Amino acid sequence: MKTKCCVINCSSAENTLHNFPNPNREPARYNTWVVATANPKITRKDPAMVYRHFRICRAHFAPSDKVGAKLINLN
Repeated sequence: MKTKCCVINCSSAENTLHNFPNPNREPARYNTWVVATANPKITRKDPAMVYRHFRICRAHFAPSDKVGAKLINLN
């Protein structure tokens, strides 16, 4: 099964997908990403499962969102 972007109503053809931040190491950034998806399924899932199995495509990030190797913010 091909992984796709979990942001509600995302129809982007963007192929670059990003993992959620680790909820144990970066809970604030993880929660920011969960809220930004506007996906109620994500909020009901175990954070470890979201971290392992769900992705957000590059279309939801601005170039300025990248700090070093990390994507910090979402559009």
